[in-house]
Amino acid sequence: MLITKEVEVNITNRNKGYYNELNYNCNNGDIIKIDVKDLFKGSTIVVECLCDYCLKEGINTITPKKFNEYNKERENFASDSCYKCGHKKEYDILKYKNDNGLLSIADRRYFTFKENRLKELKNHIDTFGTITNLRKFNKRLYSEILRNKETPTSLAIEIGYNIMDICSKLTPHYFDDWDKFELVLRELIKKFNRFPTQAEITKELCIGQQHINRHGGIYEIKRKLNHIDTGDLIDDNGYYNNSSYEYILSQWFIHNTNVDIRRNVLISDNPVIDGNYNCDFVLLLPDNNKLWVEIWGGYRNNQKSNTFHNYNNTHDIKMNLYNKYQHKLISLYPEFFDNKKYDSIQIALYELFSDKIECKHKSIDVEKIIPYSLVNEQEIINQVLSYSKNDSYLPLGKIINKVNNRLMKEIVKRYGNYGEFSEKIGIPMEFKKNKFWNEDKILEYFNLIHSKYNKLLNRPEIINLKDNCNLCKDLSGIIYVINRYGGLINLQLKYLINNINKINSNDIIYLNKVINKKTKGIKQEHQIIAQEILEIYNTNIA
Repeated sequence: MLITKEVEVNITNRNKGYYNELNYNCNNGDIIKIDVKDLFKGSTIVVECLCDYCLKEGINTITPKKFNEYNKERENFASDSCYKCGHKKEYDILKYKNDNGLLSIADRRYFTFKENRLKELKNHIDTFGTITNLRKFNKRLYSEILRNKETPTSLAIEIGYNIMDICSKLTPHYFDDWDKFELVLRELIKKFNRFPTQAEITKELCIGQQHINRHGGIYEIKRKLNHIDTGDLIDDNGYYNNSSYEYILSQWFIHNTNVDIRRNVLISDNPVIDGNYNCDFVLLLPDNNKLWVEIWGGYRNNQKSNTFHNYNNTHDIKMNLYNKYQHKLISLYPEFFDNKKYDSIQIALYELFSDKIECKHKSIDVEKIIPYSLVNEQEIINQVLSYSKNDSYLPLGKIINKVNNRLMKEIVKRYGNYGEFSEKIGIPMEFKKNKFWNEDKILEYFNLIHSKYNKLLNRPEIINLKDNCNLCKDLSGIIYVINRYGGLINLQLKYLINNINKINSNDIIYLNKVINKKTKGIKQEHQIIAQEILEIYNTNIA
């Protein structure tokens, strides 16, 4: 607001005519006092004005300005500002232009307004059908979105797009935000018409296991989404378990012990004071004592997760309660289960509980302790073959280990090693061309083994010989070549057919195991061949 009312003006040849027309009757060299309203618009005389923005806050800030600058600043927006409030006036001018359609994409501050960012992003998506590579095709829009602390995906969702339809790949960090992760998961549920498996989630969203762990793991995610698959973690007693660890332990207890087990029992005798904290398993022992078993989770190594902090507090509270009531406690942490073969987990459980309760040393069928939501055998086969150039052969194990280490770990947990997996599913592995080994060389090698050890060796024994062998100069590649020629059992039976006269008692035991399917990887044709060998052997003996 202009507060100067009058100013003094020096009269010269340049302005004399202008002021005489306003009836000031002046001559060259005169100094006259005039009303500021009559001052020439381009005059450089300094006038004073109040900052309208400071005035709204009850502050009188007087700002001196040249009159020509004062007029120029009011051309688009009739308000005055001090130096500190200049940005406020600039925004008001931009908003006025934007509201009246005077601001174009060519203007430097066009993307100041969110509606313009939304408009241009929509134009981009309608043109290209995706927001992938937005940075490449519209760098300015991409930069302005980030400058305003937004993301292309969040704006696209706001516009109304289905993010899975317009993104060929979302950045992993996008899923650090639970709300965004939840939104995409719900879209996947619609796509599969069920809750996707862990493998399907990581494949569809191109993320790693750590992103699932960051939100508490697959079962915690299901809990947050109120999505329960009743067939997922129901043990053979019909109890729904909260985690895969609980499921494995519960199945082991059911099939290996006769102990009376209670689930989710209150730790405290006074829950009103101590809180409603439950123990996962309580084993009722014959001497009226109780053995409390707690499976701890919460991904304690994941410091970034809010779940970690919440769970760590719960862990401390529960441990204090166990100590307070002097409960005999066995604690099992994730490392007890992780990176172990399922058979090894069962052995570890037997070693842990055998001196505390009566239990059988019996290994349960692996399929009974693998929750559906991990991956089933067919999914593992499909994933492995997706890395192979020929569906008739499995790719090299080192390739799987490199491109999908999580998949290789699951194979090792279930089958022991990649070779056992190959034998179990009946698909041979690829192998590097080997100039030394062929079928005749392998059978010759079997003859050396049979002569020295009086029997044929199994795969682990051959692998051990590979490192400590004086029978042959070069054993590199033999395992791959064995698989190439139909597998170990097939070649061993072929050796015995060709050497009926060398069959001994160990071989008879081996053939009976094949016939009765007492060893892994036995097929019907193996049983038939083994039966034929025994018949020929018995005929020769007779």
